[in-house]
Amino acid sequence: MTKRIDKITGRQGRILIVDDEAAVRRLLHQRLAREGYWCEEVGNGDEVLDKIKSNPVELVILDIKMPGKSGVELLPEIEAEYPYHVITSILNLMFNPALQLSGAELVRQNILAMKLEQCKDDEIILEDEEWERIKKAFDAFKGFSRTDVELVTRINEAEVVEVKTK
Repeated sequence: MTKRIDKITGRQGRILIVDDEAAVRRLLHQRLAREGYWCEEVGNGDEVLDKIKSNPVELVILDIKMPGKSGVELLPEIEAEYPYHVITSILNLMFNPALQLSGAELVRQNILAMKLEQCKDDEIILEDEEWERIKKAFDAFKGFSRTDVELVTRINEAEVVEVKTK
């Protein structure tokens, strides 16, 4: 079963299809559009970064072999231009209006946010109470963007690691 991005995030999914063969682009576009996605097509790798800058997308479908820049060459450029920051996504979720934070709760959330801002994306160490506050934010989650959906899934499926105290 296909899940439409707009059913998860509350907005229409935007997909950029990059392929040097017009028939392949057209076929993918028609199929995805029938499923409710907004699609745009690009015929070569040289146009991709400019197209994404002018019209941000949730997904880029890249052909691997193309004249000029290949999909393999483009992927690192796209990732460098549009990196995914775990900490930023967690912070966005922590201040979700659905949490209705006020008073002391809001102060504690701000203190936790300052602690998170000092962490590296690949190393976040939290106390049990801090973890529970972040989990509460994930439980209140109603969908901001595709990357936030992926983050919530990754956090909910993450293993718990015991950390020895200093």
